[in-house]
Amino acid sequence: MRGVRQAGRIAVAVLGCALAAGAGATVRKGPMPPGSGHARNVARLLTIANATYDPMDPGRVPPDASRAVVGLKNELRDLVAESIASFPVDRVEPWAVRKRVADALATAGIELGVERPDDVEETNPWTVREVGIVRPPEHHDLLAALVTLDVPCAIDRSLYVFERGETSWSPVLTLDSGPYGSVFAAWELQYAISPPDVSGHWFVAAVAVHPWCSSTIGDKTFEIVRPGPDPASPDVLLRIRDSVRYTEPCEVDATRDTVTLRFTSSYALETTGREFIRHYRVEGTTVRRSGPLAQTPGFFIDEWLALPGSEAERWMAPRADPSVRAWHDVLEQPGDYRLDFEDPCGDGKTWEVGLSKWPPTCGDDAPEPPGPGLTNRVYFTVREVGDDYELVAVDSSPSPTCLRPTHACERPRPGDDETEEAP
Repeated sequence: MRGVRQAGRIAVAVLGCALAAGAGATVRKGPMPPGSGHARNVARLLTIANATYDPMDPGRVPPDASRAVVGLKNELRDLVAESIASFPVDRVEPWAVRKRVADALATAGIELGVERPDDVEETNPWTVREVGIVRPPEHHDLLAALVTLDVPCAIDRSLYVFERGETSWSPVLTLDSGPYGSVFAAWELQYAISPPDVSGHWFVAAVAVHPWCSSTIGDKTFEIVRPGPDPASPDVLLRIRDSVRYTEPCEVDATRDTVTLRFTSSYALETTGREFIRHYRVEGTTVRRSGPLAQTPGFFIDEWLALPGSEAERWMAPRADPSVRAWHDVLEQPGDYRLDFEDPCGDGKTWEVGLSKWPPTCGDDAPEPPGPGLTNRVYFTVREVGDDYELVAVDSSPSPTCLRPTHACERPRPGDDETEEAP
């Protein structure tokens, strides 16, 4: 029996060497780099994830693979931590940490930043694509590690922030998707770390796009967090989930007390996409939208209708008609309305924005109003204020002080003559 066990151990060792050689590992001489044990665990867990992959159902992540991915991320986090700890506490440089991480992974046959052949990617879609290490601007005592995994159809990113103490570096904040049964819950993460304020406090603004294998429109999660009681439980100041267009990148920037988020998506008053630029002000544990709310009068109305009532009041003119708030409550879910026109008024600072029941039908074919208190057309009077706008009035009739509105029922139809020739 002892001989059988010994033979089995020899066979396993030979198989392990063969697998390592097949993965492209090289034979190293001398001591192994820090974190090599974690790297071997990463390779083992990747094998489990890839063994469960079904090309007929690429988005599904079976339970065994889900557990492997959670373990894989933990091993990568600990690999980064061990690589940081291998340097004197006051001599840690991002490029050197990244090199040690890459060296450790290379011992397990995993090469960072290498384009894989299509046939390998199709049969083994799970791998570690990159581990980026940076020192955030104006932070001498922070390191941020962004770990990128290749997953079926997409990528999945996790953020680990480490802080220097007197004798060591410790993890202080983690942003991660958590376990999932579908790659559509993975995080294609972009982030920004604010510079420290006068008290030394900082926050992270992050946007995570949730991938989809067969669509260009999907969901994203945007959040602003500060370090919490433990790295995996940050204090959430703001969290919003809405749609995004995959074909365009999301961008997020942060200053000491502001955040700017840019993304492209379809919007409530139109079926095509537009660029969104949203501004936020961070004050302690409070986050509020700030101006400019949008770049055009029509987009301003789209954003205004999406705001909660208390926030919407901040963009109402001081002498706005009292009915404006009631219109907001009625139109908060625009439904079948679409942006029809935005026309300038005489003073050059005022605009009239029209919404119409969509698709527009005119004359005897005009539809019934879409709901109680609604009309087929709604007219918004909007005034420019600096680089922003404010809402002055909302009505079911056009403003007499603005130009004649060019709503859909009054535009020339294709083939119609716009002018009559003189006899």
